[in-house]
Amino acid sequence: MSNLKDSILKTLSESANHSLGRVLFHTINSNIAVLTGHRGNLTVDENNRRNDELKQKIRDAGYGYLRVKGNYTENKDTPDEKKVKEDSLLVIGDRGRDDGKLLSMVKKWGEEYDQDSILHKSHDSEEAFLHGTSKLGTWPKYGEAKPMGKFHPNRISEFYSTLMGGKPFVFLREFVDLTKPDLVFISDQPNYWRSKERAEQLYNGLTPSNKMIEKEKSL
Repeated sequence: MSNLKDSILKTLSESANHSLGRVLFHTINSNIAVLTGHRGNLTVDENNRRNDELKQKIRDAGYGYLRVKGNYTENKDTPDEKKVKEDSLLVIGDRGRDDGKLLSMVKKWGEEYDQDSILHKSHDSEEAFLHGTSKLGTWPKYGEAKPMGKFHPNRISEFYSTLMGGKPFVFLREFVDLTKPDLVFISDQPNYWRSKERAEQLYNGLTPSNKMIEKEKSL
């Protein structure tokens, strides 16, 4: 029975329809979280092994997941600050009230895999929160929860995710429309993100499938 359950959960996780509409459905109806086992200082093989372990832990807990690409700043506000792209997992928890079960688990896993933070959104909250899980972390600090805002499809910021097909999404409280009307850059740091040069740098770093026809807009 256990093997059958594992097989069903794995099939649902790996073959799920990776659409932004599906992600939105889960963010509205379920408790969700985003985390990874990757670290920027580890080899590809080490990171793949850690994520395989994490996938099994998620399945053992009775949850499903969607594979996403995370774009994140490790060791933020320290001399070791570094922007990384990593294979991440959007964990789909129970629908309705779960008494903090999913949050407790992903915080434990975040600490176990030496993550600066994990993202969690409760089914009854419009906002997602970034929870610090590293005792050496500076932002957010260990045990702190930073509000990240609502779900926004087809937009990016300093911290954002993309589906395996390349479609981006983000959780943020405020946004600033910069240079791309079809793929809006948003952030809770508007003074920094008004930089057209920085916006172009981010836009040009996206995969070709994400790029849309550019219509220049004045800042």
